[in-house]
Amino acid sequence: MKRTAIFLAAAAIAAGAFAGEEAAPAGRAALDTHSQWRCWFVWGRELVQWDSGEVTACEMVRKEGLKKVEGGPALSAPPAEGWAAADFDDTDWVLSPGPIKHGDYRRDLAGLYLRGRFEVPDPGACGGLKLSVSYRGGAVVYVNGKEVARGHLPAGELKPDALAEAYPKDAYLDPDGSLLVVNWKGESKAPERVRMRTRPLPVEVPASALRKGVNVLAVEIHRAPTAEVLYTGKAPKTRRGSSYRWSMLGFESFRLEPKAGNLPLSGAVPAGTLRVWSASPIVDAWDTDGGEVRAKDAAVAIVAARNGAFSGVVTVRGSGALKNIKVEPGEMVHAGGKGKIPAAAVRVRFAVAGMSAPDGAKKRHPEGAKYLGVLAETPPAEAAGAVPVWLTVRVPADAAPGEYKGAVKIGAEGAKPVNVPVELSVADYAFPDTKAFTALANVMQSPETVAIRYGVKPWSEEHWKLLDRTFAYLGEVAPKVVFVPLVAQTNMGNEFSMVRWVKAPDGWTHDFTIAEKYLDLAVKHWGKIPVVCLYVWTPTMGGGGFAKIVDLPKNKRPMHFTVLDPKTGAMSTEQGPDWGTPESVPFWQPVFDGMRERLAARGLEKSIAVGMGSDRVPSKQALEDLGVVAPEAGWVIHAHGRYTSFPKGKPLALDASVWGVKGPFLSTYRRYKPGWANTVMSTVFPRYGAGSMGHVRTVSPIGVYHAASECYLASGYNGIGRVAADFWAVLPGKRGKTTILSRYPSWQRPGVPTMGHGVLLYPAKEGAVATVRFEALRLGVQEAEARVFVERAIRDKEKRAKLGDELAKRVQALLDERVQAIMDAKRDRSVMYSIATDASWLGYAQAAPGRARRLFDIAAEVAKKLGE
Repeated sequence: MKRTAIFLAAAAIAAGAFAGEEAAPAGRAALDTHSQWRCWFVWGRELVQWDSGEVTACEMVRKEGLKKVEGGPALSAPPAEGWAAADFDDTDWVLSPGPIKHGDYRRDLAGLYLRGRFEVPDPGACGGLKLSVSYRGGAVVYVNGKEVARGHLPAGELKPDALAEAYPKDAYLDPDGSLLVVNWKGESKAPERVRMRTRPLPVEVPASALRKGVNVLAVEIHRAPTAEVLYTGKAPKTRRGSSYRWSMLGFESFRLEPKAGNLPLSGAVPAGTLRVWSASPIVDAWDTDGGEVRAKDAAVAIVAARNGAFSGVVTVRGSGALKNIKVEPGEMVHAGGKGKIPAAAVRVRFAVAGMSAPDGAKKRHPEGAKYLGVLAETPPAEAAGAVPVWLTVRVPADAAPGEYKGAVKIGAEGAKPVNVPVELSVADYAFPDTKAFTALANVMQSPETVAIRYGVKPWSEEHWKLLDRTFAYLGEVAPKVVFVPLVAQTNMGNEFSMVRWVKAPDGWTHDFTIAEKYLDLAVKHWGKIPVVCLYVWTPTMGGGGFAKIVDLPKNKRPMHFTVLDPKTGAMSTEQGPDWGTPESVPFWQPVFDGMRERLAARGLEKSIAVGMGSDRVPSKQALEDLGVVAPEAGWVIHAHGRYTSFPKGKPLALDASVWGVKGPFLSTYRRYKPGWANTVMSTVFPRYGAGSMGHVRTVSPIGVYHAASECYLASGYNGIGRVAADFWAVLPGKRGKTTILSRYPSWQRPGVPTMGHGVLLYPAKEGAVATVRFEALRLGVQEAEARVFVERAIRDKEKRAKLGDELAKRVQALLDERVQAIMDAKRDRSVMYSIATDASWLGYAQAAPGRARRLFDIAAEVAKKLGE
């Protein structure tokens, strides 16, 4: 099979090397639900069985209800022929433990194909196998390519669109005739009817079906049609977290045991050896992952382009606790002799525990499993379970395109090292420097959180070193806005302002040192920033109306600013004049004049902006004052609705919105407009309930972070915004530690930044480090930049003419394919507050490397045609 994935196939344990491997004692399975399964997903429109018996593709139409769709379902690609065979190459299949099902409300998963490996030292001694599998829909079980059992499916050859036996109406209805409701705990008033949805299949496998060494057990699951009653039945009132929807396909449980004797445990590793296996950078990992034993070696294959950084993941596990893990990457040599990529270009990191897990994946792992979401830059001193090793290759801008080969050596105390081949495929397309990206992720940084977390004095040398590290990381996702609070006690939780007032005999002077250094860090790591938001307004200090301008109200809470004692360095907070009062302009004019001068010195004179507007906008009097002190400054506004201009004609510099986010759209949609074409930078604040992508935060599968940037571009936005990078929980709260966000009342709806508990960066001992979510976001921003390049070319008349109609159409088809993949994976629009299901994002990860390869290849073709 052609490799199209970023993967690292398992380094083999020799077929006969069973000595010292843990066997499965009585009562323990050699292969079970939580073992690692190679998975392939087939998707297609839902099929409904009408009361007449007819089965058709259907869709829900507003005000009309359930409607037939002509032409039947268009299924995604099935696995290659011979997929169940023992020697089939499945290294580009996604690896995941079960159970796997497409949520309880989506029914567009048409087929699920699974491959699990187990070892048999002596087929005759085990007396054959006893296994049980339970599922939704219908299933076929194969051992080494031969069918051994089938349940709830028709006899004969099965095509990808084959349907399982339909469920009886009792599986859909309560005894009172209303639709059967199941709450989030799996509880129901009629549990015996809920159990009807899970179908068991006991299987006896003779010893003659087995072979010495590595065996492959494969499971093929097909969906059942949806009964019409699910749409026409009486819908009961449900509480949030309860539903009467359910999926017609699922891999629920599995257990494999020998009839006699023992088999090695699937997760066990022979003494003195290491097991390593492939892992996707956009599939979540856990310490209980056992990997898979394989009969032969394979290689890490990483799809890349020039001047970019690309990640592959290999997970390692030992026979006991892993100690003193060592990973030594080697140089990568061009297959055609056109150069080398040095070992120093390979960055090695280790995924360890330390952050909350996505909701859906918890169900696929045993209780007590630890989510490995922090990318530490040094290996753990000791690890009881699996350790994913991230290999991130920085491809030089002048690297020759083509295939490179190398190796990485992995070792640990008491274990024989493993040499894993690495194959890097470099497309002839070069990314611009990240500072020049059009694609972006606007993250919000909290200097005060960093100071509190590390116990350093604010703005001390130690503090600045920590901030330098943080800004370097954030620069990898191309932020286009930096926030400089000039007032204290804002919605961002800052106690102090970055400009400090110093008392003088005739009034005030100002210390701009902190603001200057902060801007210098941003410019150093982020480049010439388009928007510098001078945070000077909140609804409590000259507030106006809810989305409309009103006269100045009486403020209940005054404005605060920071006073510096130059003799002692002590800072304190005092009350200042509200915007719109006679004292405000004289108070603020020298501050804005000073900031304007310092921005100009850094080439940022056109980047000046003021904020933050929210659902509330400034009063008429406040706007007049701001128009005097900063007439050229655009407004930054983060609100529920989308703004394209600010009230009273004030310019808008940046918008982040929650509600009303449409799309994503295919380019054939008549009103499609890519986000990069916006005249005003507009981003999506991906809070709970947000449109387009849905809920992007800790409960989301990791693939959501990878897809977000491109999804928002295709939805007409520039990217993601109002996202907290390092607002870690550092303050005592009623239920443990909490963040500094909103510790000061400000009426700043729509609330605190998304992901306010530091899910992008993590506070390691040495300073901030990336998380797997941050790395997935970075990889997604990078791919989104390649999308911008080719999409700009086909939407520019002159460039499109150079490309020719045939290439332009292929570009458009590829971009639509990528958007369709996101649309297939993301949340069900019919359920407002739902997020994408775990299975859909495993399917997204399955095909992601192939999509990246095609994107980079066509970007290279476009660049060549344009002479760029």
